Amino acid sequence: MNPISRFVKKLSMLIGRKRFGSELDEEMLFHREEAEKEFTASGMAPEAARYAAMRQFGNSVRAKEKSHEVVGFSFESVMQDVRYALRQLGANPGFTAVITLTLALSIGANSAIFSVIDGVLLKPLPYPRSEQIVRLFLTSAEYPKFPLNPFDFLDFRARNKSFESMAAFTRGDVQLSGLGEPVELAGFGITSGFFRVLGLKPAMGREFDWNAEIPGNGLQVVLSDRLWRTRFGESVDVWWPFSFAGNSANRGSHFMEGIGRLKNGVGPEQANAEMNALMAQIGREHGGTGWKVLVIPLYREIVGANQRMLLVLLGAVSMVLLIACTNAANLLLARATARQREVAVRLALGAPRRRLIRQLLTESLLIALLGGGLGAVLAEGGVKALVSLLPAGFPRAHEIHVNAPVFAFTFLIAIFTGALFGLAPALQASRMDPKRGLYEGGRSSTGSARQHRLRNVLVISEVGLACVLLIGAGLMLRSFLNQLNLDPGFQKDHVLTASVSLPHEEYKTTANTARFYDRLMTGLSTVPGVQSAGAGSDLPWTGYDENAGGFTIEGKQPPPHQEFHARYHVATPDYFRALGIPLVRGRFFAQSDTQDAPAVLIINQAMAVRYWPNENVVGRRVTFSDTPKDKDWMTVVGVVGDVKDKPSSAGAEPAFWWPFLQNPIGMGFGDMSLAVRADSDPRQLMDALRDQVKKLDPSLAVAGMRLMDQVADESVATPRFSFFLVGLFAGLAIVLAAIGTYGVISYSVSQRIPEFGLRLALGAPSGDVLRLVLAQAARLAITGTLVGVIVALALGRVLQGLMYNVSPADPLTFTAVGFGVIAIALVACYLPARRATKVSPMVALRTE
Repeated sequence: MNPISRFVKKLSMLIGRKRFGSELDEEMLFHREEAEKEFTASGMAPEAARYAAMRQFGNSVRAKEKSHEVVGFSFESVMQDVRYALRQLGANPGFTAVITLTLALSIGANSAIFSVIDGVLLKPLPYPRSEQIVRLFLTSAEYPKFPLNPFDFLDFRARNKSFESMAAFTRGDVQLSGLGEPVELAGFGITSGFFRVLGLKPAMGREFDWNAEIPGNGLQVVLSDRLWRTRFGESVDVWWPFSFAGNSANRGSHFMEGIGRLKNGVGPEQANAEMNALMAQIGREHGGTGWKVLVIPLYREIVGANQRMLLVLLGAVSMVLLIACTNAANLLLARATARQREVAVRLALGAPRRRLIRQLLTESLLIALLGGGLGAVLAEGGVKALVSLLPAGFPRAHEIHVNAPVFAFTFLIAIFTGALFGLAPALQASRMDPKRGLYEGGRSSTGSARQHRLRNVLVISEVGLACVLLIGAGLMLRSFLNQLNLDPGFQKDHVLTASVSLPHEEYKTTANTARFYDRLMTGLSTVPGVQSAGAGSDLPWTGYDENAGGFTIEGKQPPPHQEFHARYHVATPDYFRALGIPLVRGRFFAQSDTQDAPAVLIINQAMAVRYWPNENVVGRRVTFSDTPKDKDWMTVVGVVGDVKDKPSSAGAEPAFWWPFLQNPIGMGFGDMSLAVRADSDPRQLMDALRDQVKKLDPSLAVAGMRLMDQVADESVATPRFSFFLVGLFAGLAIVLAAIGTYGVISYSVSQRIPEFGLRLALGAPSGDVLRLVLAQAARLAITGTLVGVIVALALGRVLQGLMYNVSPADPLTFTAVGFGVIAIALVACYLPARRATKVSPMVALRTE
């Protein structure tokens, strides 16, 4: 019969299955009657002939099932399994609810984390051919990623052959006034071609051309859609053209961020090789400094810092799912033992073991699908909670939501878990000896030795996985506490911070800028409740990383093919006092450090140690001039304590500060951060700060007003987020493991009641019975803990990049978690152990 004819026949049978069933009954009855006639004709009595015919014909129900499977579609029998499974689950609502909720929590958590993975890691960036967009940095043995020099960028853009387009940008906030209350906008100075690199076109107007890069031609901006809609009638971002002013021979200042779009067929490695050849050529032309170029795909640069953290979270939540699966498998094994007689009867009546496995797997898959459906609902709320907990500035947070791929993931993971936790119990049940099952089914059977071993292995796996998660959470907790308890290098309490951006057209000269901030600091210092007020180019822990290189240290020579480098800052006299940055030696800036006074400098300890090791650095001199005169030298007048770029940094970078009133190299610092130290609650000074700025210039906006405590808190937001989630998953894991251990020990106690009754009847003390049960629990817990410790040691390197000042094999964490897990398991098993000591010998023996 060809396939089409076979399909038509199966379809006709499905449509007329009642008629087919009746015809099949009639045919089977006909064959039995014919066999009965043959036996009667051979001399058998009618009753004996009827039984002989029935024995010869075999199991009529199974024969009908085989006929349906051969002639009809196989999903008919599947639907029978589904209906039977639904009846079984409905008959045990407590069992169904417990196992469904356990799976729903774990599946929902997995789906929520996958939503984050999908939005951040899996989705392509929202730019055309985004895989061709790369970031460009300088790199050296000392600085893994370093900004570009503006004039180096111009050479890169003019000479490269690997890029379709190349651009650079730098952060520079701007002010919007004239339309209600003045506001400060997030702004970027960009070179021409920036939007072309991203594959974007302005919805209105045009982007900047090369002429806009010429000094004096930059009086134009591009507005984001959000600003247009919120402030111009219809984002809050502004792009303005960066102008290449200054001496092109000066290659020491690095503050530009590079970005480019590769040509078709050119990979990042090929572009990296060409750019390094260009860098070597530029080095020969302008004095070699040992810099190399680093080309990184934009996607990796955006998500790279968070990729490991997200994958660790995915691994943690996957372990929770595995623990939930082992719990479900243990429950199903216990239920299979209770259904021993049912399974034995079905096997004795001729049910194929393959059909029995399918029936039991159907129950598991139904439970998993119920858990998956509820998990999808929980995932929707979980994703919203996760997004609200994400640290500020977390990449691509707006793209995190539950969508079709997440629902598909939830469905697949539900099917996977159903097969995972249902397969072992199904295989165990199918291997049952029907005779033994019928014999023991009515007694308090404890199941086979193989079932005992499997349940014990599952409990050990649960405890081991929970131990791994708890060790990971413990290590991250210690890392987080280390960051909280470290000396930040400044005093973050009682400090109010804000920022002010002076428009260049109103404050064209450095003298005008200096006069404004000098008057502002003077006014703030007279406000009641203010201890000190200062302004600087930046605040600690806010991501500032501007670097200056190419300076000369009197009496020192840099290593071959290298140059001196340090973070550069500008500060008013009371900046360090306001932030509580300690003076190590020398003095702070003074009001007398003006443009007409000798040029001075304050450095940090890291710079003193790197460039003047074991020397008295006060009085040493530095210059940015290639042919310095005496007035070009800047004298170090003070050394302040180190402040790291961020809490998790290995150490502070070398840094120096110019006095704001001098600004020896003529750089404009219109954008300044303010720090006001208060006697009490600094929030009471917010209005006074606004009033002082408004008094000097009503058109200026005071932006980013917040406490320094908040700045410090945001700097540890990412490790806090990681610890919170891993700790949450670890807590859920240990609860599930404790429940699983309790369930196995409790079930073991219930099945061993006759044994305990006999022991007590023979005079065994109840304490011996208690120790016997707890010893069983301790063996499982200790074995699981040892397995978990070994796995955690092997996986320690995965967490290494997420930890601060903690060894992945920290003995304190491993010891505390190990003993804690064992203690929790023993506490969980105390109740069933206690119940074993209360067994009545007479009642226990009567059950046998």
